[in-house]
Amino acid sequence: MIQASPEIWDDVARQYSQEIASAERELAGEIATLLGGIGLAPPARLIEIGAGSGHLSLLLQQQGYTTTLLDFSPIALEHARGMYAAHGYSDGGPAEANDRFILGDAFDLPRMGLGGFDLAWNSGVCEHFDAAQLQRMLQSMAAVARSVLIIVPNPHSVFYLAGRRRAIEHCRWIYGVELLRRNYEQVFHAAGIRRVQHGFLGRGMTRDWIRLAVGAEAAPLFEKLLDEGQMPQREFYLQYFMGTAEPEPTRDTDGERMLPPRDLDSDAFDRTLSLDALGTTMIALSKMREEIDRLKAKVAAAETARVAAQAEATNSARALDEGRASAAQAERALEEARAEAAVLAERAAQAERALEEARAEAAVLAEKVAHAETAQDEAEKRAAEAAHHIVKLTNLCDELLLRARAAETEREQVLSSTSWRITAPLRRAVVAIRQARR
Repeated sequence: MIQASPEIWDDVARQYSQEIASAERELAGEIATLLGGIGLAPPARLIEIGAGSGHLSLLLQQQGYTTTLLDFSPIALEHARGMYAAHGYSDGGPAEANDRFILGDAFDLPRMGLGGFDLAWNSGVCEHFDAAQLQRMLQSMAAVARSVLIIVPNPHSVFYLAGRRRAIEHCRWIYGVELLRRNYEQVFHAAGIRRVQHGFLGRGMTRDWIRLAVGAEAAPLFEKLLDEGQMPQREFYLQYFMGTAEPEPTRDTDGERMLPPRDLDSDAFDRTLSLDALGTTMIALSKMREEIDRLKAKVAAAETARVAAQAEATNSARALDEGRASAAQAERALEEARAEAAVLAERAAQAERALEEARAEAAVLAEKVAHAETAQDEAEKRAAEAAHHIVKLTNLCDELLLRARAAETEREQVLSSTSWRITAPLRRAVVAIRQARR
């Protein structure tokens, strides 16, 4: 049994870009044109089975279609959810699906309660399944939608074949087995899907495969043919198959019995498995070489670490001895410091007592200063009063001096008068009487 591996596609999903490539935009436009040709116009309901990055569904959503995405890789779905959110679309989807992003298996769509879609489609999915698994997938898709569309690599495109071979030989192929199937229409009929349309598309992506196949130097010539429309469409990288479901999927369009699934695979296996076996072996060898190189590097790193550890152990032992000597020296220094600290503590206690005594003396002196200041204030007050009396006495003395001078002047005038001379005996008698009384 051949079918896509979740582990492989988880790894692929981790490499999805946040940017939508111009080739993806061109492919989405081609898909929209294809849908319009069968009458599926927006807002028709589309479900992409194996949505991967979700870029194509997002581009169709932007054109007005109602899109739902299913994938078995939670990493891929998370990327798609982030892309929708980055372009302004919430997680909510159609009410019937409950969610735009569905983690599930392509073989169990009806059991998941899905249905009512106008188209179930995928791109780059069906080439990873054998006929039996592909038939189951197509029947599951037809059970939930009116029409089924698959887009797969074109095994007739020499650019796809050469680019794929080149990637495998250089161990850059990451997509697992891709069957080079040429009988998709028969598988469609086996799944009960009729009126199958077939065509080619993916002009922009064909340009990428041209560069991968022939290199940058030779690519411009083929790209010019592609741009001018001179390259046959059968050389395009992608082809599509689209049809609608019908009952009784037992006979093909010519009325003959359908081939069993194992017979539908034989031709694709012959063309694919030898190339994929080569690629798988080369990839395995490459991974083994990488693992051997990794182990060698790990051993070298371990040896380096061992040498470094030994050197570090030697240094650590030396450092330990030095540390012990330093510790003993530090212990002695600590004891000396403790003794000095005790002396300093005693001195500090003495200084504290002296400080207390100085504070007491300072308090006494402060009290004496306060008394002295009070006495000084009183003395200054008394001095002020005395100065005031002195001023008054000075003024009085000045006044008495003036009176004395006036009296002296008057006495001199009296003495010079006649009456003063006449009364002189009488005045002498009065003086004698006064002295006698004493």
